[in-house]
Amino acid sequence: MVSRKTSSSKTDCEKLLVKARRLIESEKLYRAKKLLKSGLQQFPSELLLLVLLSDVYRALGDRCKSLKYSKLLITHHPTNWNGYARAAQDLIILKRFKKARAKIQEGLKKVPIQIDFLTVAIDVYRASGDREKALKYSEMLIAHFPQSWTGYVFAAQDKLSLGKFQPLEYQEQMALCQPPSHGKNLYFWKSINEFKNTSIEKLWIKSFKMPQKANDSEEKISLLSWQPFQYWSQGKPPSDIIKITKSWNKIFRAIGVRPIKMFDKSSALEYIKSNCLELLIPFKTSFHYAVEADVFRVAYAQKNNCIWLDCDLYPKSGTQEMLKTLLLHRKTTLYFREKRPWLVNGFFIAPSASLFFARILNSTKDVDFSLVPHDLDGVVKTFGPDRYNQVFTDILKADCPLSDILSADRQQSIKDFNFVNEHTFASVNPPFELRYKTTNDSWQFALRLWRK
Repeated sequence: MVSRKTSSSKTDCEKLLVKARRLIESEKLYRAKKLLKSGLQQFPSELLLLVLLSDVYRALGDRCKSLKYSKLLITHHPTNWNGYARAAQDLIILKRFKKARAKIQEGLKKVPIQIDFLTVAIDVYRASGDREKALKYSEMLIAHFPQSWTGYVFAAQDKLSLGKFQPLEYQEQMALCQPPSHGKNLYFWKSINEFKNTSIEKLWIKSFKMPQKANDSEEKISLLSWQPFQYWSQGKPPSDIIKITKSWNKIFRAIGVRPIKMFDKSSALEYIKSNCLELLIPFKTSFHYAVEADVFRVAYAQKNNCIWLDCDLYPKSGTQEMLKTLLLHRKTTLYFREKRPWLVNGFFIAPSASLFFARILNSTKDVDFSLVPHDLDGVVKTFGPDRYNQVFTDILKADCPLSDILSADRQQSIKDFNFVNEHTFASVNPPFELRYKTTNDSWQFALRLWRK
């Protein structure tokens, strides 16, 4: 029989949790934090209270504090997977990879096989750069949960990264699963389950593999010739963006490349006036900061050995080594989405006078944004991802058969390309919330306003 005191305490805790969730949903994070911490004094071992406190500190960008409550979850609930998973995730963000792996191993000894925890284990070992171990846990997902799509998708990604994947390898088993309901995983599911062996699909698969080591006899001089650049014209970049920029500059410094050169509207306009008059009208008539950035990156790529990085592009553990190899190749490097054979323009490497960017310039120099609808098509079909895919498709059609694309024949222009993707090289977004994404500084957010 449950005592009235126990029942009353449970009700009080439930009320506190409901109130805290409402505050979190309303983004009143500091009030939620205060409420939850006061509740912790009364209910020090309450699982959901500890989970919400971890969530609040994550939303506030404080992974050290989140880790504190993740560890308390382990202390009070040693057979629940949440504490081990959260602690490992926090440690990965804090770049304590060895300790993150240790938390996964600790949890696997104490927690029964659980699909969400195995998924976190895969993420942790991928972030640590250990694809073989990640594949081991992907295959455990298949063995223990054969009717779930999760294991097949994760195993295919890991095998692609290791160069072990065969198209349609899991087709028979996947036919028995319910596909992912939406989002990136659905795109990837379709990409591997409906593989048609086209040129673009084969190049997408190639983008998962580490490029072959280049001759580094002229390494120092070669790397010094590259200039990373970005565009930000909304005043001082927010702290989140500065943090990401510092991460990239640390990588560039380690491999002997100059730091990122940041342009704003004024400096970009001066550059275009002096070096790329063909894109003066598109730049002057651009209707958003992001559109200006799309135009400017093409202009700059025409005359410089350069590296473009979107401000929210986030490096991974293997980024430094891969980037150094790519730069020594001195080829145009394009960036595929992880989930499907689709190019995006959030990252590229362009040697000066790149064929690819020459073609983009020639196909866009007459764009006048005062005559273009200010909508999604106006962004992606002019200088955005649709343009990159169209130009690349034209190159593929005009150039040579696929048997020659991957050959060593230097006469074939497609050999002047390398490919990476967000799974193995760098993420489209960081593993934390970017607050500017909910302001007009973000073109996706601004698009909602244009629609109204």
